[in-house]
Amino acid sequence: MGFLLDALIGGTRAEEWLQGWIRRNVPRMDFVMRNTFGGPKAAAGYGLVAWYGLIGFCLAWFLSTMGRVVYGPYGLFVMRSVLFLFLFSARRLTILGIQSLAQLSASDLDGSRRTLWALGIDEPSDSLDALSGATVRALTGGMLGAAFIPFFWGLGGAEFAAGALAIHLVARQSLGQPEDAAPLWAAAQRVDRWVSWPAAWLAGFVVPTVIGVIGGRRTTALATFVMRKQLPPTERLASSVAKGFGFGESAGGYEDGPEATPGDVQKVVQVLFLAGMAGAVVASAISALGFHLL
Repeated sequence: MGFLLDALIGGTRAEEWLQGWIRRNVPRMDFVMRNTFGGPKAAAGYGLVAWYGLIGFCLAWFLSTMGRVVYGPYGLFVMRSVLFLFLFSARRLTILGIQSLAQLSASDLDGSRRTLWALGIDEPSDSLDALSGATVRALTGGMLGAAFIPFFWGLGGAEFAAGALAIHLVARQSLGQPEDAAPLWAAAQRVDRWVSWPAAWLAGFVVPTVIGVIGGRRTTALATFVMRKQLPPTERLASSVAKGFGFGESAGGYEDGPEATPGDVQKVVQVLFLAGMAGAVVASAISALGFHLL
């Protein structure tokens, strides 16, 4: 229900407020953790993500409990639906993908770089092919936080989904950080990989199926995801999509092939929509099966 609400009314200012709140508050807590642990050490990074993960978990638990207290199971259902509405950001990611596609089609390279920065990638190149490839990687990797992390961890409840997503969003703030903070942010990204790994496996089976429907090579995409164990979850998923569609190295294919184009970005935007809906069906089926087994 939360995903359907996001598809209908998501991408609002409330979502921007949540993202903005994290961007504004992470530097303050970064400062606190540095002072607590004596510098930008790995322990400070672990403490940073643990703090925000705990906030997400406790806030979701409190709101769910209030819903149950006020109106029983119906109140719990309504409150969790609202919570997941804010945890999912698939509509926002799709809007950014369409915006980037329009910018690339109009050769607006500066605008495309700004959109990429919002998606968590710094691409300084002035090449249209490189920017298209970076957009493919950003949109594909963004599916994890926008849909599949809440899908997987939500199987255990809104509390786990909120905590895992908070860790993922905090780790994404590493873009543009100074070099002396590398140990801190490397630790944060390590925890994010632990959180993202099971969600990436869920996406790794859903997304290739969607690629086969759109016209790509499902078997190639699935095999690429399974074999590229050395890559982080977001890049692993991006590589799977790139190989499934036959994109080149700039899009994460890591092979000598054609460079990515704005038309390739359009295919990925279609994958975002269809994979989100398919992921919702799979997660709901797993949840229903688990309920009956328990």
